[in-house]
Amino acid sequence: MLKAFGILFLSLSLSTTASLAAEAPALGESWKQITENLRSQGIAQIGDFKIEDFAKEAEQVKWRANTDLPPEEIARNRRSAFYLGKTKEVFVSEAKAREEQPQIWSLLELHEAMGALGYNDGNYSLSTALSLISKTPEVASR
Repeated sequence: MLKAFGILFLSLSLSTTASLAAEAPALGESWKQITENLRSQGIAQIGDFKIEDFAKEAEQVKWRANTDLPPEEIARNRRSAFYLGKTKEVFVSEAKAREEQPQIWSLLELHEAMGALGYNDGNYSLSTALSLISKTPEVASR
């Protein structure tokens, strides 16, 4: 009886883990949820920011997973991720990535991709606005 319970528990654990892994976008893919939502609402541009142009550029960003927190000399006070603009690379802490909610993670990825590409997103101002608009369809109709 105990052996059967153990097998059932292991089976449920593995299937739950597999389904969670299948649901989570790959590293460097979550930001696309925001730009796709904007485009599906018919939003092509916000101010000088052109959604399609950014999406094409952001496909070139290289995403790297770090098992440790980023080095302070490079990342300063950042703990989740940091970017290198010269090489268009984003380094992400796997430990922090697992802690974040998917909505927050898509915003973080968008922010880091913008930084790697040289967009001005100080204090997450542009990425937050884009994320909020992408989740608020009535804004697009105004």
